[in-house]
Amino acid sequence: MIIIRLVRHDDPLSWAIIQNIGGEVAHAEAIMKGGTIIGAFAENGVQERPMDYDGGKFAKEVLFALPADDDMSAKFEHYGRACIGESYDFTGLTEFIHLGVDLHGTHHVFCSALVQDMLRGCLWFPRPLPIPAHYVSPLLLQQELLVDQRTKIITREDPIFKAHVAGT
Repeated sequence: MIIIRLVRHDDPLSWAIIQNIGGEVAHAEAIMKGGTIIGAFAENGVQERPMDYDGGKFAKEVLFALPADDDMSAKFEHYGRACIGESYDFTGLTEFIHLGVDLHGTHHVFCSALVQDMLRGCLWFPRPLPIPAHYVSPLLLQQELLVDQRTKIITREDPIFKAHVAGT
């Protein structure tokens, strides 16, 4: 199983992201088996953190469960951990304010691009996608997951979620 969390905080950064790209979420993370998360953060780039690193203080949280066999799940988690330490792609975010210039930095990543790359790396998508991962905003990632009939929206109370964070 692969679990992806999309969130929005009540803070100026979340507000600015949503004002520029729309939607209801501003950040994407991958929940690893055992209950940690991997995400790209403005402070210190890609990190693995405890799942409730911020005390669970979200204005919005959407959890997606993607059915995956053990091999695909292992590739997804391996790809994410291989990215730990990569820098945050501040200049790449300019794509979302429509400057018409691609300023993405090599080996720099932001949250939704990281999760998109993890999904591409484990071959979740059955066909190649037509845009680079660094063009994928949290809104576009949410739309991709919502239209994919394999995904299931879950809650923290769902047995799928509980088993995943327990590492089983």
